[in-house]
Amino acid sequence: MRTSRFVFAAIVWALSCPSMAAPPTVDSTNLRQSAAQFGECVVRTNAALARGFILQDLTLFDIKKIAEARRLMDPTCIEELRSDDAIGPDQPAGMRFESDLFRYSLADALVRADYPKISHFDFTARPQLTHSVPGPLPPDVAAGTGMKAKQAQVAYSLAMNVSLMSRFGECAARRNPDGVHELLLTKVNTAEERAVFSRLSAMLGQCLVEGQMRISREVARGSLALGFYRLAGAPAGAEVRNLRGAANA
Repeated sequence: MRTSRFVFAAIVWALSCPSMAAPPTVDSTNLRQSAAQFGECVVRTNAALARGFILQDLTLFDIKKIAEARRLMDPTCIEELRSDDAIGPDQPAGMRFESDLFRYSLADALVRADYPKISHFDFTARPQLTHSVPGPLPPDVAAGTGMKAKQAQVAYSLAMNVSLMSRFGECAARRNPDGVHELLLTKVNTAEERAVFSRLSAMLGQCLVEGQMRISREVARGSLALGFYRLAGAPAGAEVRNLRGAANA
């Protein structure tokens, strides 16, 4: 139970405190498994709302502003994480790009739920996706050394990373949609996942912008899931519930 509570706390931190500088530490393997479990639970109980959330390209900040979006924080799914005893021992490890963990888990689960079989995809005719870019920080905040200024600097850096990874996901999903789909059908932390990542490594490298840092598997996979699902859209006949009050609703 102790490890499960620790993983749960890390995920809640990621969902609720994207501007803080340091998350709770938790083994990345456990975190990936728990995030996948959470995403699958949410899609199972609120698939139409999850589709709308991803296809409208909303963020955690929208969950705070739009009452209907808060249903995606399904208490049943959170309780499932609280009570899970199957997670192994925790080991210290930092989380990366924390504020997009929620979108990653939903998009990944949606791909597996809506496109569960190997298929052929061609996104060449799809219009370019939009990617949010944060506005520049005021000069006094960018140069500030106080706590509020540093939190704003962290939040800005995080938002820029999220934007870069969103572009990365679209690039890769367009270059090799079938390979990306194959990857997203694998289970996290498996030899099969590692093998597909290895086969796609050269292509993925071509989508990284010059000077971009190395990225973890959870960030790469989540970005690919976002890009793929936004390009593929919901399958024919699937219900999509757009969130009222969103800027692009």
